[in-house]
Amino acid sequence: MDKEFIDKILDVSEEYNVDYDSNCPFEYFGADDESQYYETYSFSKFYKEILEKNDIEINDISTINKSGGKYIITIDNKYEFEVKTWDNLESVIDNVNLMIDLLKEKDIKIEV
Repeated sequence: MDKEFIDKILDVSEEYNVDYDSNCPFEYFGADDESQYYETYSFSKFYKEILEKNDIEINDISTINKSGGKYIITIDNKYEFEVKTWDNLESVIDNVNLMIDLLKEKDIKIEV
């Protein structure tokens, strides 16, 4: 794993005040509809920014509430990923790598 990739994730995390030393780094995150009505950040925007920093354009990304701090991110109405408010940095790295791998696998044009 290269340092530049991790630095991009850390840069976006800093913009969103994510504290990976906390037991619940994403305590102030939620689904897209929650971020409109409450003082929370959207997981969709967070992950989209990370992907864009890695030169990956996403046409559509959305997040819905699953239950008790668990959320489902859907990319391009096809690919679903579960994220949690207690995810740590390693989980975010794994999620981003999985997103990139699935998008590559499905022949979506991306530049990495």
